[in-house]
Amino acid sequence: MIKIKKNVAQAAIMLAILAGATVAPLAGVQVNADTVNTYVPGNKISKVYAKTNIDEFADADLTQKVGTIKVNKAAQIKSVVDRGADNAPVLALTNGHYITANKDMVVASTIDEAKYFITNPKIIGVKKATNVHEDHNFKTVTGKLKAGDVLHVKGIAWSNGGTPRLELQDGGFMTAAKSTGSKVGKKISNYWTVSLGSAKIVKNSFIYKNQNFKKNQRVKKLKKGTKIKIKGLKWSNGGYPRFKVAGGYLTTNKKNTVVASAGSNKVNSYIISNYFGKHAKIVKKIDKRFPKNKLRRGLGKPEGVVVHETANPNSTLKNEVKYMKAHYKNAFVHTFVNGSTIENIANTNYLAWGAGYQANQRFIQFEQVRVHSKKNFAKEINNAAYYSAYILKEYGLKPSLAKKNKTGTLWSHNDVSKWLGGTTHTDPVAYWKASGKKWFGTNYTMKDFYKLVKAYYDAM
Repeated sequence: MIKIKKNVAQAAIMLAILAGATVAPLAGVQVNADTVNTYVPGNKISKVYAKTNIDEFADADLTQKVGTIKVNKAAQIKSVVDRGADNAPVLALTNGHYITANKDMVVASTIDEAKYFITNPKIIGVKKATNVHEDHNFKTVTGKLKAGDVLHVKGIAWSNGGTPRLELQDGGFMTAAKSTGSKVGKKISNYWTVSLGSAKIVKNSFIYKNQNFKKNQRVKKLKKGTKIKIKGLKWSNGGYPRFKVAGGYLTTNKKNTVVASAGSNKVNSYIISNYFGKHAKIVKKIDKRFPKNKLRRGLGKPEGVVVHETANPNSTLKNEVKYMKAHYKNAFVHTFVNGSTIENIANTNYLAWGAGYQANQRFIQFEQVRVHSKKNFAKEINNAAYYSAYILKEYGLKPSLAKKNKTGTLWSHNDVSKWLGGTTHTDPVAYWKASGKKWFGTNYTMKDFYKLVKAYYDAM
């Protein structure tokens, strides 16, 4: 049999097996499924990318090393070549050298490099809303990202189909398409990366025609003290976020130009300056043991959110979740929150047993675990506000404080006790008051919390 025909036949078998077909071996070609599923089919590709640093050889037996192809670098493929008695193929390069065809080390791809991040950008700014996925093949969505989110990237991961993904430091994978993410500029911490509802100018500034801020494209001057409505966020070509406003774009520089606000409360101001937009991701760990009782009138849709706190100064989120799963027949809530975690343990389409009959049939409920530092209290409130806004947005509800007439979408357990009944608890009033006084010298109330929730809701 002529050598090239053998290789073409071998590649055809590989493609067929990869497609799930049962293939009878051709005479003179001994290829088994294990070998085929381990190697890239060479007749389908003209280019591969290195998943890790791989050696380049002068011979098809891969014994005479002549160089290294670094991770995520491309290699142009001429053909697939049989390496020996086991018929394990290698890839012949257009430069006359050879590399492994092992799919753990190389990936076949036909992408347009100009449209994707091929090397790790390290920090990415989200240009438009997108999903976070469990793995690099995008089979399961585990979270959502909004325009303006800034994320640290662990590295590049390749899908089985040859598309690069960004592996995130906080877990999960997102698209590596440059149309969705932007490599950020230097000192990004000096800039707002969220689209708040409004901003106040603290130093004379300008509105520009587009987000790239050329001097000859100034549209309007804004004087110190001017308040302006923010419509959205857009990234410049240089990797800096800009506020979209009426008539153009405005810098998001924190120190020199604008200050975004969620009210004058010291807790909120501290959160806005340090943590807003840096909330924890919602981790879903739904326990199937929890009952699936319908919300009132069988709507399948909640009418708001109830905020709780555990009232246990010595508990941890892990222990609280463990205890609740073991005693869910007595009481349970949908989600737990602390300074670093938002863990959803019960399906929010069904009611929980945490605040009495009237509230249970109406609201999604979450518990805050007590924390013991200024930083963690601020981060916990930030996470709680984000989660509340997320739930309201998810179910098409607008933020509004609980009222005596039993309306409103944002309730404390104390509000439920006062206006719906079926419970006598007053949380999180005492916990918020004591924590606010201790670390910020001020009270913290549901009215203050509402402003932070509204800021997150408007930014979504």
